[in-house]
Amino acid sequence: MIGGQRIIRVDCEYRDPDVSVFLDGRAWHAQSSEKVLDDLAVRSALESKGVCVLEYTYHDVMRDVSRVALEIQTAL
Repeated sequence: MIGGQRIIRVDCEYRDPDVSVFLDGRAWHAQSSEKVLDDLAVRSALESKGVCVLEYTYHDVMRDVSRVALEIQTAL
């Protein structure tokens, strides 16, 4: 935390089209109600700007990387 604010970063960003990919997934992001609300605010802010937000868990990437890659490719 910096200045009382959580640090939330996008793991991968594309512009034109605007796509942001988060890789921590639900296991990390559902640790507390505060974390859930922080994440929702970040994602909502991105989506309100027209950004496509994609989120994947470790298991998504390790067990079905083809699906993850296809979803990202489709979004782009």
